[in-house]
Amino acid sequence: TGIPKGVCVTHRGVVRLVADANYVDISSKDVFLQGSTISFDAATFEIWGSLLNGAALAVLPPGNVSLTEWTRAIQQHQVTILWLTAGLFHVMVDNQLQALQGVQQLLVGGDVVSKTHATKVLERYNGIRLINGYGPTENTTFTCCHEISAADMERPSIPIGRPIGNTQAYVLDGAGKLLPAGVIGELYTGGDGLAQGYLNRPELTAEKFVDSPIVPATRLYRTGDLARWLPDGTIEYVGRIDDQVKI
Repeated sequence: TGIPKGVCVTHRGVVRLVADANYVDISSKDVFLQGSTISFDAATFEIWGSLLNGAALAVLPPGNVSLTEWTRAIQQHQVTILWLTAGLFHVMVDNQLQALQGVQQLLVGGDVVSKTHATKVLERYNGIRLINGYGPTENTTFTCCHEISAADMERPSIPIGRPIGNTQAYVLDGAGKLLPAGVIGELYTGGDGLAQGYLNRPELTAEKFVDSPIVPATRLYRTGDLARWLPDGTIEYVGRIDDQVKI
């Protein structure tokens, strides 16, 4: 999110992410693939999601890994739980769809997920759980998750879903007031995943980590993302407040 900075994530936030998770099923029979570098928050889900649940953790070979090497690693280690950025997911579906053979739970996030690519996966692999995971690093990897279904293809976009366990999400107006379903506002997040702030950046921490106007004596993170509640209780990502883009 802009200029690189350190986010002070707590152990509690990591435990809340992977212990008794209500958005993914993890057991000792699972195999994760660590495809993320340890400076990327997705590695938190991969490493501790496996090790704190008695599952196995396979690691990609070092260097700039090709799609062929991704496929080889997934198949060699019989990976059952996989996390991919939306960009990598789209490229893999277009060029190496067979790589996902055997994957039981596929989490995708970091950007908007294409309905076309999601449809290809659901049609090719009957029974796979395809999960749209949304969340800033500042709230420890995942804030909201949504299991994608064929019915979602009739929507304008795939929702980012509902807050995961021990997590709160609010859509607020410029005055910090709750907005009703259908009205676009800024998405604020909080709960046990909330980071302490930015390392050695007190002014930025004060700007982004604010006192909650909803629950006294707690804080929320201002995501800078525009969103709205849908009638079914899920959240739709709309865009950014600023001109930030992901490359």
